[in-house]
Amino acid sequence: MKRLLSLFSATALILAPSLLIAGEDGNYRISQSLEEHANISYENNIDVSLSNDTSKKVDVNLKVVGGEDVTQTTTNTSEQSISVSLTTEQPADQNGGEIVTEDAHLPGDFEGTLTVTQTETETQTFPALRVDGMSSAVIDNKQILNKNDVANVKNTNKAVMQGDALKNAEGNMGANVAAGDNNAQDNLTAIAYTQKNNSFVDAEVYKLQLSVENETCNLGATNDASLGGNALMGAKGNIGANVASGNNNAQSNMTAISVGPSKVGIASAGVKQEAAFNQTSNMPHAKLAVEQAQFSVGINLEGNYAGQSDQIGNVYPDIWTNEMGDSPLHPNGTDDVFFGHVDLDSQAQGAQDLNGDGGALAFNEAGEIALSGTVSGNIPVFFCEYAPTTNTASLTGSALMGAKGNIGVNVAAGTGNLQANGLSISALLSTSGGME
Repeated sequence: MKRLLSLFSATALILAPSLLIAGEDGNYRISQSLEEHANISYENNIDVSLSNDTSKKVDVNLKVVGGEDVTQTTTNTSEQSISVSLTTEQPADQNGGEIVTEDAHLPGDFEGTLTVTQTETETQTFPALRVDGMSSAVIDNKQILNKNDVANVKNTNKAVMQGDALKNAEGNMGANVAAGDNNAQDNLTAIAYTQKNNSFVDAEVYKLQLSVENETCNLGATNDASLGGNALMGAKGNIGANVASGNNNAQSNMTAISVGPSKVGIASAGVKQEAAFNQTSNMPHAKLAVEQAQFSVGINLEGNYAGQSDQIGNVYPDIWTNEMGDSPLHPNGTDDVFFGHVDLDSQAQGAQDLNGDGGALAFNEAGEIALSGTVSGNIPVFFCEYAPTTNTASLTGSALMGAKGNIGVNVAAGTGNLQANGLSISALLSTSGGME
């Protein structure tokens, strides 16, 4: 409330400078010309309403220069708006008449808004960080897959890491296994060490994986990526393994380690992965196939037949005679007597030679036929065979069982997979060689 009256008094000094005068003590009094009229009463009807609309703006200027102190400046700005309504009555004497003095120029009613802006500035100075050495391990790597076109028709891509691969291995290990097209894989390690006391220790990992405008068409393709068996079982150390099957896959394992006797260190890791405008089609492959189906059925057939038969060629049968009681009737013995022969040729009386090849005999045939039995064999069967597109990624068996250390594993099957493992370590040692 004290601040509001003070602000209002300042406004009053502007509106009626001859009426109120500020004293050295900060209070206001009526001007001398009015004080001479002892019988004057002065009344003010004041209506003050406060509208507080405060906006703050903070500007921080932080400047860091190697080997120099750091100065930080903070600026805080606030604004307040006050609505003021003032009604002033003319002084009157004891008899009720108005008193008009030469230097008392009294204003009429007044309404207005008073805006007060307050700015606070704070400046802080920090001593500069001064180091005598530096240990820096930085990895900044990019994997970019752009505008690759791949068509797979019943292809089989198989990437496998199994058995006893790298079992019980120790140290810094990186394994990349890939099957397919346009796969990007890496295992990156950066290690820095300094013995200089009061050093700055820095470990940074930055990775960009970008896959843009790649087109892949899979028709009945098979992609299989697996890490299994006893692979990397009991391994110790910095381990990175990438297994990919398919197309346009990006995999990465990154480790940055910086060690030194210092009280200040930075460890940062950043990975950006972006996939855009890629097209992938996974469709089954269709083909026409045929198989032989065996069958066996019983059958009964009945029917009639009709036709003609004709003697083939001319025939002249012999006629022999024998004595009474001899047998056979047509012997070739010396007692037989050749009597003659019968002509069965086309010249014989009533001869019928249907085929035109000689002979005299021809017959008309007619009758019935009845058949029964079993019929068996193979029938071809045609059908459409579909080979689907399959993607399988697996981590199975005893893989990595009992492994110790920094372990990064990526297993991917298919198209356009982005995988990354990043680790950054800053180890601060005391001057005696131990960890802080």
